[in-house]
Amino acid sequence: MLFLKNKSKDYCFSSTLVLLLWLGLYTTYGQSTIVITQTQQMQLIGKQVLYYEDTTAQLSLEDIGQPKVQRQFKPLNKDIFNQQPSQSVLWFKFILQNKTGQDLWLETGDSFAYYIDFYRPNAKGKYASPIKLGVLRPKENKLVASNFYYVPLSKSDSVQTYYLRKAGDFTHYHVFQAGTLQALHKHIKVYDYILAGFLGVILSLALYNLMLFYSTKDKIYLIYVVYLLYSFVNVPFNNGYALFYGSFWWQYFYVWSNPIFIVISLFVIHYLQLSIIAPRLSRWIQAITILLSGIFPLLNLFRYPHFVHTVMPYQLILMVYMCSLLGAGVYMWYQGFKNARFYVMGWFFAISSVFIHILALEGVLPSHQLFHHSIYIGVSLEALLFALALGDRWNLLKKEKEVVQAENLRLVEQQNDLLAQKVEEKTKELQLAYEEVQTNNDALKMTQEVVANRNELLAAQNDELSLYRTRIGQSFRAAQMIQVALLPPSESMAVAFADYFVFNRPKDVVSGDFYWLYTYQQTKVLVVADCTGHGVPGAFMTFIGNNLLDKIIKINGVTQPTKVLDALNREVQMVFQQQEASKGYEGGMDAAVVTFTSLPKQATEVIFAGAKSNLWYISPPQHTLHEITGTRRSVGGFQPKGKKPYQTHRIELPPHSLLYLGSDGLLDQNNEQRRKFSSAQLKKVLLQNSHLALPVQKQHLAQALQQHMQDTEQRDDILWVGLKL
Repeated sequence: MLFLKNKSKDYCFSSTLVLLLWLGLYTTYGQSTIVITQTQQMQLIGKQVLYYEDTTAQLSLEDIGQPKVQRQFKPLNKDIFNQQPSQSVLWFKFILQNKTGQDLWLETGDSFAYYIDFYRPNAKGKYASPIKLGVLRPKENKLVASNFYYVPLSKSDSVQTYYLRKAGDFTHYHVFQAGTLQALHKHIKVYDYILAGFLGVILSLALYNLMLFYSTKDKIYLIYVVYLLYSFVNVPFNNGYALFYGSFWWQYFYVWSNPIFIVISLFVIHYLQLSIIAPRLSRWIQAITILLSGIFPLLNLFRYPHFVHTVMPYQLILMVYMCSLLGAGVYMWYQGFKNARFYVMGWFFAISSVFIHILALEGVLPSHQLFHHSIYIGVSLEALLFALALGDRWNLLKKEKEVVQAENLRLVEQQNDLLAQKVEEKTKELQLAYEEVQTNNDALKMTQEVVANRNELLAAQNDELSLYRTRIGQSFRAAQMIQVALLPPSESMAVAFADYFVFNRPKDVVSGDFYWLYTYQQTKVLVVADCTGHGVPGAFMTFIGNNLLDKIIKINGVTQPTKVLDALNREVQMVFQQQEASKGYEGGMDAAVVTFTSLPKQATEVIFAGAKSNLWYISPPQHTLHEITGTRRSVGGFQPKGKKPYQTHRIELPPHSLLYLGSDGLLDQNNEQRRKFSSAQLKKVLLQNSHLALPVQKQHLAQALQQHMQDTEQRDDILWVGLKL
């Protein structure tokens, strides 16, 4: 036999090891001797086994024989050893006596064990080289043709001490049992029968549903077949019985195993119609599927973190996933989806089998083949119930199709009767309509003659209106020329100021806004006014305003801004007889009057008074836009006694200072959202472009206004003047 091939060892080492292990017999907790007497069946021995966890994974058998380590061995006290994955090495100690008179065999682990080293004493009580088994070792090392690992024990009836060293990344699950060769073959045969039954059920259902897919072309049958084929391989592997061999299948378990969750989720979502009826539940299941079938395989593929650190999160997420699938079925059943009943029962059996298996591992349930292989039973019942669910679904769809066909046939017959009735009614209606058309045709001919006469009249009136329009247009153009002639010429502005711009945009051809300039000695007077109304009424007001300013400033010699506004207010009230309320035209104007007087060192004294008009200025080197607010009082119109007087504002500015003033037509201009241009936006445009020449500033101001009022109509006249001292 294989375990006898490497029999010889160094005598000194063996003697020392025997001495240490003999001493260990008296330093270990009182471990009772395991006596094997049964010959017909395997005997569970786990409760009398001692174990020690080597967290360093470095200890040898000689180290284990040290009294200090021997004292750390703990009794298992249960038939099954079950421990979460770790990178530790587990040592198990057996003190066993064979009273069967036959060769004994010990079950040491399932296909999740990476490395198994079994140490048995020879006839002289010495420990030779261990029997080395495990899935990451050559398959030829196996001593028994089974997917589980068995090692021979001594036939002698003397008490023997055995050591078993096990290492691996998966959950440590060991059922320690010993028995004769006859009992071993019987034990293996029972398991093989159970496995064969499970595989037969799965394969039969897969072939049956594959034929259903070819006949119905319904993709849910194909999804179910893929799920069954995955279960054919996956379930035995997870139950400790791998159908294949090779390190890849264990080291990259998530990579090849976890795509089954994609298939399961597709089946559940498609069968229960979750994406239509319960989209949130569908997205929840998809999210968990991405974790199980995407994230964990990637972590496993790159081997980071270590596999043992992913097992616990994986098991928790898997439990949430299974409960979510069961909950989805219960929810759909509660919502009246009858097809969900077989689905719910299937998942109930599957999840229950997992819990039964776990309870058996934990020792809550007795160690029995039925409990250990409950997963095979649960998954088989689940597969059968899913097949019934698909059959029930097919029958329901067939009945619904027959009902729909019968209803369609009834509707076709009903529509044919209705169509015949409609045709008869339409024929009568068409006959009546034809007669009515004939009557209307005669009336239409008479109407056409009347329309022709009216068209001739409208053409004559249109020619007359065109003539009037031409004359009015000529009048407007003449008025525009007159109004432009009244404004200060560009030469006067260029002489008075270092640089300037005038942004004048009337709402109609002529404007109700105007500006006025007068220079005498070292003082310049600038007036910017916004008259009541626009178009023709506003233009007449500008003529009156020009004449009155000529009278007040040029003839009467009034130049102080507040006195100019007071005089202009009185003159407008006199012209329109506004001394009393409800008498005369209520027109007036908002105006800004500014005087500029040269001072020594090229400074300029600026005196400002405003009637509902403000003044903005920038004084270098500061790059700040200041605002002087005018008096909240217009010029003209009826004004009761005690009205607030116009206020005077004096400032002294250095050369190259910038001043801006204008009418409220710009600030009040709305956009498509009915939001005004606003003083804040105006200040932003002026400040951003203040370093540019004033004509260029005018272009930027016009662009900002055009962008703001895009696709809207201009609501008032716009006039703004910019000056540089």
